[in-house]
Amino acid sequence: MTFGDVDDAGDVGDAVRYVQNPELTNDTLNELFARAWPDHVPGDYMPVLARSLAYVGAYRGSELIGWVNVATDGGEHAFLLDPTVDVAYRRRGIGTALVRQAVNAAAAHGCKWLHVDFEPELEGFYRNAGFRPTAAGLIRLSGVDQAPAPVVAASSVPSPFEKLRARGLLLQCMLGVVLVLVIARLVPGLIDKTPTDSGSFGLFYLGIGLVMAVRVRLARLNVEQLFGPVPTTNTLRLTVVAIPLGVLSIAGFWILFLPLSFAAPDFVRTWAIDGMSRMEAHSLSAWIARTIIAVIVAPVVEEILFRGLLLQRWALRWGTMTGVILSSAVFAIGHIELLGHFVFGVAMAALYLRTRSLWVPIAAHALNNFIVSVLTLPGELWPDKSPKEMTVASLQSGWWIGIVVLAVGLAMLEAYRRRYWDGVDLRELIRGPIPYTA
Repeated sequence: MTFGDVDDAGDVGDAVRYVQNPELTNDTLNELFARAWPDHVPGDYMPVLARSLAYVGAYRGSELIGWVNVATDGGEHAFLLDPTVDVAYRRRGIGTALVRQAVNAAAAHGCKWLHVDFEPELEGFYRNAGFRPTAAGLIRLSGVDQAPAPVVAASSVPSPFEKLRARGLLLQCMLGVVLVLVIARLVPGLIDKTPTDSGSFGLFYLGIGLVMAVRVRLARLNVEQLFGPVPTTNTLRLTVVAIPLGVLSIAGFWILFLPLSFAAPDFVRTWAIDGMSRMEAHSLSAWIARTIIAVIVAPVVEEILFRGLLLQRWALRWGTMTGVILSSAVFAIGHIELLGHFVFGVAMAALYLRTRSLWVPIAAHALNNFIVSVLTLPGELWPDKSPKEMTVASLQSGWWIGIVVLAVGLAMLEAYRRRYWDGVDLRELIRGPIPYTA
């Protein structure tokens, strides 16, 4: 049965035909799998085809360039297996078309449910094909000596985030910071008198970290499950979003404080301009210490707090989208520049929701902070050649800089979206389930 030609094969050239239950041989399938998967071991697929509900082949002329199989339990459930596209024809819509043809085939056979298992980095692909994530389990049967333990229904297990109240956590983090700083100031020479020195920043994150460690333990959160899987090469590529986000943060400074500079110049001078100058290191050794904290300590502590804990607590109570918005807003309030950091928070939440790995937003956050630190290094090495400090007047006269930076940042973000998020519905993603399940 031929479904007909499609137009989503990019520059494949000849039209791609999708054929249900074509005549196949082991040689044909093994040749396709060998081209698609480097570690493929040739096998006998005739028994598999004989028991399949349906299978679909993608052809360019007479050449098989894609294939997907649909198994069944004999009733209302079907299972999507082994979607494969020749490596030479990927990223042209063929895989998505194959999956959609398989969905139609399962529906035509009277199935009500189509199941699929996939790695985290493939979630965008399957979302684009119409699938929605659900909680599931998997066990590898080879080498198992005994039966697995009985499975407890997820709905009967209360979420540990029910015990982890957000307002109490934030208040305790503030008190923890104050307590650690007070104790540290009682030790002579431990930290400088200035509230923005590297020692104070380190103790600031120590106070938050200690509070989170206690609260996570009391809530009986599974730390391994909170952090999720170790990122792969594909998921780590998503972290380059830090580059356009950093540019947009600079643009956000102008967008927010330029209008305010006309209405409240003293506020802008005190909060924004003087606040930025207080963040300068003023020596190479201080720059190194601050960079270590900014690149290693800050991303871990902040991502655990805002994405790992607050997002999922508020998502449990009010839904994932509300959790994303609230956690990003609180994250932004903790920084001088609000607009860009709110966007940054939403982006980090999207990375966590898509990959289900907290390591990915941590890596992106670290990359962003590293870039910012590197950009400030010339001023520490050659202070006499550093640009003049910003004033309210220079902020107002440099309005065009904000426009240029905003245009560049948006262009970079769109290029990133096309490269890494094409086919992923962000709105559906931030409405989906949280990474941590009971």
